[in-house]
Amino acid sequence: MSVLTDLCNRGVKDVFFVVCDGLEGLPDVVGNVWPQAIVQSCIIHLIRNTFRLTCASIETRSAATSN
Repeated sequence: MSVLTDLCNRGVKDVFFVVCDGLEGLPDVVGNVWPQAIVQSCIIHLIRNTFRLTCASIETRSAATSN
């Protein structure tokens, strides 16, 4: 939170959009510092996480059916 507060102290007044990589707690902190800001996860991280979950699900199903 200190980094965001420091940005405010340096003159950043309004932030419309914040893109992050899924860091826990960051959306809450952004909401405290800039209540009107929209927090969005990085699309690359969303895609990677989707593939990771999908591949794990396919592997689990394949293992269950091969026994």
